[in-house]
Amino acid sequence: MKKMLIIFLSLFFINNLVFAKVASDYSSPERLFKPSTEEEKTINAIKRIEELSEEDPKSYQHYEKLSVLYNYIGQYEKELEVLKKAIKYYPKDGKDKDILYGNLARTYLILNRPDEAKQALDKATKINPKNPINQMHLVQYYMKKRELKKSASALKRLNDLVSDAEQYYKAYNHAFLEEKMNNEELIAIFRELAKIDPQNSEAHKMYATALRNDFSNINKNFPTIMKEYKKAIKLDPRNIFNYITIANTYTVKARMNKDDKYFQNALDWLKKAKNIDPDHKKLPFVFGYCYLYMGEYDKAIINLEKAVRNNPKEEEPLEILLNAYNGKAYQAYKEGKNLEEGIDIIDKALSYQPENGIFLSTKAELLYKMGRYQEAYEYIKRGIALEPDYPEIQQDLKMIEEALKDKKN
Repeated sequence: MKKMLIIFLSLFFINNLVFAKVASDYSSPERLFKPSTEEEKTINAIKRIEELSEEDPKSYQHYEKLSVLYNYIGQYEKELEVLKKAIKYYPKDGKDKDILYGNLARTYLILNRPDEAKQALDKATKINPKNPINQMHLVQYYMKKRELKKSASALKRLNDLVSDAEQYYKAYNHAFLEEKMNNEELIAIFRELAKIDPQNSEAHKMYATALRNDFSNINKNFPTIMKEYKKAIKLDPRNIFNYITIANTYTVKARMNKDDKYFQNALDWLKKAKNIDPDHKKLPFVFGYCYLYMGEYDKAIINLEKAVRNNPKEEEPLEILLNAYNGKAYQAYKEGKNLEEGIDIIDKALSYQPENGIFLSTKAELLYKMGRYQEAYEYIKRGIALEPDYPEIQQDLKMIEEALKDKKN
């Protein structure tokens, strides 16, 4: 059974391994699962500090500590209360009051109260206009309010403060994942950003990426996409990821248009990247992914096995490698050749994921092709139990059952 992979390469989904990961400092701090013992320790710490604050109700330090602890366990309304008290009792000559106002703004943003967040940010900026964290919150505010040009301007100012090569990428992810912006909004922000920060390679790359990820219009936008990517390369010609993004764009275009010629364009750009840095650890993954889409499973497997060795702690290279194993095994079934090799290769996939219904069904198909109907039946039953709604597995079950029936007759 050939498992269908995600059709489109996306900068912020498939290629977390290839590109910078989504940074936590750009996402609203959601409460994560923590062991109960850690939560109990936090609650006990809160109780102790609350007792101290009752003894000394004008100590801003106690309220600061409480705000951190409340944030840790996701009690944002209580965090607001103690932050306001910390600000109230903060020394007039204190130098870091902008941090408190910034934390207040961040909490308002988490609670989706942007107007109150802006009031806090105005006070913070008046105290310290060069605080990058507060500038980041201002970017988030404008995105939340859908003030797109102001989002771009605030993002440019943030990048001027921190000079972080990944800043625009983080902002893209925040806009898409946290603020749920649509393609039109994303394109508008990064089009403006490319205008106001024309010497920044990342600005052009992210504008091109916003256009590319508007899949329904990729053919119409393709000339502009390539123009912007090439600007990025001109500004930063040794940045491997600039070449990878172009390669991914051609892969998307190949899938969208069902035209394999674009895969060769993708490979050409990856080869340019390899010429710059032949030992770059991310390239085997991207080469492998491209070969997988092309149906060149042997080349895909060679590259993806190397990618797994390069990134043993990453789940994504292994997941893609297992799909390459499955693709090669399924190809053996469809062609009716090298069936034993197909069994060996699908067993590799099953050694990692023994309860994968798709892989089990592929093994059942191979066994069926080899005339080992009873074994095939056992595997297809396991596969359909795990993937009961998969039409091809249902079809395979009927095919194997008919073969068993004919054999008995």
